[in-house]
Amino acid sequence: MIQWFKSLFKKKPKMYSILRTYHPEATTSIFLDPMGNKLCVLLGKPWLDNKHFISCIPEGVYQVKKYHSQKFPNAFEFQHVPDRTVCLIHNANHVGQLEGCEACGERIIENFAYKGKVYSYWVNNSFPTLQRLNKVLPESFLVDIRKG
Repeated sequence: MIQWFKSLFKKKPKMYSILRTYHPEATTSIFLDPMGNKLCVLLGKPWLDNKHFISCIPEGVYQVKKYHSQKFPNAFEFQHVPDRTVCLIHNANHVGQLEGCEACGERIIENFAYKGKVYSYWVNNSFPTLQRLNKVLPESFLVDIRKG
């Protein structure tokens, strides 16, 4: 009886949201906190049936944890993505720099020219955005990825 009563007051985990738009060349998303405030934008690979290295992360609810490696210090890892390993949010500017992960930034720029090449979608200020996310996001949280 006491356990049941305590469970009524137990805090539910805060749910973050990633609202995704699908394009032939990429996915663009808005990353929101539990109150609906925009944290940043995300850029990912297009949906290609969850194929390794070339497809975005499938829609669903995932636990996300802070992740550190030599290649990707201060990143975030989506846990238990079906048929995938090491799906991250990390700094990058265009989908050519991604292998099934998500790049964070302040805004998405369409048809961005850089070093003689035009990118359909580009995310700006990725590194400072990732630094800010590391300051404001908890060590572990839940996120719902869905079409927005």
